[in-house]
Amino acid sequence: MTGIDLNRVLTLNEAAARWKLADGATIRKAIERKRFKAHEIRKSGSIWLISLDGMERVFGPEPEGGNHK
Repeated sequence: MTGIDLNRVLTLNEAAARWKLADGATIRKAIERKRFKAHEIRKSGSIWLISLDGMERVFGPEPEGGNHK
């Protein structure tokens, strides 16, 4: 069975920490400006989820020393 690697899906706060952004607001603005493709983001209840691929495409490679857990 092929599935989604949930380790490659982040909340906006997780993505912001890993890309060294102050908070998820910058990512939220990119969502509002439709910079992400439909398959790269999803809202689950009140939580936005975003793929690592989408973050890398829009914001570039994850910076060294990002808060990667």
